[in-house]
Amino acid sequence: MYSALMFEEETDRTGRKLQLILDASDDNSSRRFEIFSKGESEEGWLRHAEGRIRAGKNHSSSLQHVDLNAIKADLTRQSTADFYEMRSADKIYLGPFYHTMKAVWAREGEAVGELVLQESVDAAGMEMHPLLLDGCFQVLSMGRYLTGVEHGAVYMPFGWEQLWISGPMPGRVICHAVLRDYASVIELEKNSGAPPEVLTGDLKFYSPDGYQIGGLQGFTVKRATQTALLSAHTKRDDLLYEVVWRNKTLSSNRSAQGVLTDPVILATQVQPLVDHLAEEGVEISDRIAFMNDVERLSGVYVLQALERMGWMREAGATIRADGLHHHLKVIEEHRSLLRRTLNILSEAGILTPSGENFIVQVGAEDPLPDEFVTEPETLVYQFTEKYPHGINELMLLHRCGSALAEVLQGRIEPLSLLFPEDGGGATEHYIHSPFSHARNRMLGDAIAAIVADLPADRNLRVLEVGAGTGASTEYILSNLPEGRFSLTFTDLSACFIDPAE
Repeated sequence: MYSALMFEEETDRTGRKLQLILDASDDNSSRRFEIFSKGESEEGWLRHAEGRIRAGKNHSSSLQHVDLNAIKADLTRQSTADFYEMRSADKIYLGPFYHTMKAVWAREGEAVGELVLQESVDAAGMEMHPLLLDGCFQVLSMGRYLTGVEHGAVYMPFGWEQLWISGPMPGRVICHAVLRDYASVIELEKNSGAPPEVLTGDLKFYSPDGYQIGGLQGFTVKRATQTALLSAHTKRDDLLYEVVWRNKTLSSNRSAQGVLTDPVILATQVQPLVDHLAEEGVEISDRIAFMNDVERLSGVYVLQALERMGWMREAGATIRADGLHHHLKVIEEHRSLLRRTLNILSEAGILTPSGENFIVQVGAEDPLPDEFVTEPETLVYQFTEKYPHGINELMLLHRCGSALAEVLQGRIEPLSLLFPEDGGGATEHYIHSPFSHARNRMLGDAIAAIVADLPADRNLRVLEVGAGTGASTEYILSNLPEGRFSLTFTDLSACFIDPAE
């Protein structure tokens, strides 16, 4: 899937046109398909999904009968009414036609559901009605929900490895859904403090008498936010910009020279950061020691992450970053991050750089540097006691460091760790940490000094690049002349704009 199919507000009744493109097949093998949509006022078509489809032999004669009661014996009967109420509470409003799950049995990571299409639903000419397939998704959702990972999070279908059916599906289907490796999913949420970014499960479809009639392997759902869904519909023109210089005569009597304070003079008028830190109760020596300890703690998290991913240290061995990238299943976009982790271990003396490669200096049987012997959680506790002013940075490092392995393998979106929906993360650091207070106060003092001699008949135009969460913007605004300025702020990610405003 590339983007969700979304409709405008209810006032817009025009809907969207759908197009399905199915490629020809020269060798009677699989055929590629794509799904597009287009709004009434839109010029181009938006691609939503693509995949491959092929006809195969009927599997039903080769599949063995299963005892559905035996599968359900280890599960507990759940209330379907409670399930649909829970969906509504998560702002997923399923209309009556979507209430196909008539009975369900479940435990953590596993569920069996009985699905029935309403009599008024016309499934003629369809191998599998979309409402029936959505009901199977709901069965897996019940298994996910009991693990606790879905509480407060919304997951949307993202793709699958293979969907097969042996023929037209009956009006009543039994679906058995199992979440892959759910124990590690629970452990991941506990370590990172955030719901997993991606979850995967496998589903089997049975007839009421226990014969398998289809299956869905590798069904993947991705945690969704309103910002992420809306960003998928960002128009191309909003992603690109062009710098155009326009010639304009500058009035001689409107010169900016002498209006704003000269930078050389400004440097003598603004207190240095050291003084602002002292006002926050932080001595510069403590801040330097804190940053050095944070660097060491980062190395501990790096080593922990690589070992969790399966890296074995062998003294004298040569490590090729490209080879390690494949061995540890690091996704392509994080290859540079993997190399940075190796550089960090090199700075700690565990590795030694050798051209483009690294040599292992400290093997699995060799004693590690002192700071690597202690668990990172213990170091975090010790450092919060030692450096009270750095608790926000330490909590952020703990959140991100604990999930570094999952980030490298693409199982967690980094932005969800830095800026979680439940608050905290980098936002706490930018707004509440003593260091940020000191830095922003110094910025505010500088702005006040710059505009101190601004003539009463002059206005300011301010551009803030990299506004982020707006923590610094607050100090800028409070020192600008009221009613005599315009401020434009921008950031690399659109998800910051609303909170900053």
